[in-house]
Amino acid sequence: MRLDNNIISLKADETRLKLGFDLESPIDFNNIVSAVKGLTLIEMPLSSKVSGMIFKSSTDKAVVVINSKKSYSECRIALGHELYHYYSNGLVKFVCPSSEILKKEDVEYDADMFSSYFLMPIGAFRKCFFNTCHGELNEKTLLYIEHYFGITREFLINRLINEKILNEQDANDYREQDVLWSSKINGFSTRIYEAKRSDDDIHVLGDYISTAKDLLDKGIISNSKYEELMLDAAREDIVFGRPSKDWYGCFYWYRLFIFVAMVKT
Repeated sequence: MRLDNNIISLKADETRLKLGFDLESPIDFNNIVSAVKGLTLIEMPLSSKVSGMIFKSSTDKAVVVINSKKSYSECRIALGHELYHYYSNGLVKFVCPSSEILKKEDVEYDADMFSSYFLMPIGAFRKCFFNTCHGELNEKTLLYIEHYFGITREFLINRLINEKILNEQDANDYREQDVLWSSKINGFSTRIYEAKRSDDDIHVLGDYISTAKDLLDKGIISNSKYEELMLDAAREDIVFGRPSKDWYGCFYWYRLFIFVAMVKT
């Protein structure tokens, strides 16, 4: 059974405030990762049908994997989606389908709505549309909101429909627009619509990296062990000053999860 949107919106607002964010400003992707205690983020190429996945232990340590082949805006949305699962009680294990997958479980729809309200709180969204954009529903307004909050066209359309600002018939017209071309000719960057990472490298951020550094600084682990942990995390750039292309197998991140779940800080 799906939750009421008002309840989800309240939960999203509470989460933003808990993490030290206000209810007005857009949130930087990396700031979200660093604000969530115990969260390790892995950006890596996944199937086009998967936007992300999360594995959370009973100690609230968690590994979130985001599909780096998705666009920057899709990765932001996916991270917000996984945060909904992260703040669920107990052990969590979800593999989350891409937004274009039509059939989803109720909890996945709720996570999508949470991401919408987390990235675009009701007050901030309405202020952006009615004040900044003067309530004018047109191509430039959609582009402005998409870039302001760092979201996809479909994500915005769904929110506009949810807010009863846009109807389904008009929504299809906006869906059919070429957002890359539209952004260019209207003076916007195309960055949010492009792949977050253009290579096949794995990139690890968050708790795993900072915890290993803390253990090194406290003398609990040696420098060689620290470097081993960084290599396990595909962070050759920290050890050797260059990125890694070695995946250690598709499920290498399971080793990260064990470390993140078990280490005591």
